[in-house]
Amino acid sequence: AYFYRDLIVAYYPHTKPLMESVCEPVQCRIGLLKNLDLLGIESSDLHSDLDRPSIVTLSSMLRNRATYAQAFPSLELTLTNARDEVLVRRLFAPEEYLPPATNIGQGISAKGEVTVKLLMDMGEIKADGYRLYLL
Repeated sequence: AYFYRDLIVAYYPHTKPLMESVCEPVQCRIGLLKNLDLLGIESSDLHSDLDRPSIVTLSSMLRNRATYAQAFPSLELTLTNARDEVLVRRLFAPEEYLPPATNIGQGISAKGEVTVKLLMDMGEIKADGYRLYLL
């Protein structure tokens, strides 16, 4: 039960209070699972601002296909040139891509969706393409 506590609580949420009481003396915690096979990017779009060419907006929809809540993933954004060569790569933690009022500890709800919107100043970088991955 100790080693599988996160999995047990994910599938049987009603056991969380019991598992927390068991964890208290040994100072363990109950965390959310993160199964990337059940998390997906449903859509994504990267477009520039017409009034400010160095500003781009990444819009994306993340979906949790699991029957339990999952931890928010990190997002890896890779910008590429016309030959699909990497220009720049950046990792975004959930704290960076979620609205400030989001309770990150609750994760993405079972069968839930999350909208991502990132506004970025690209400076002199001129990207022709991009790749977005969940980590």
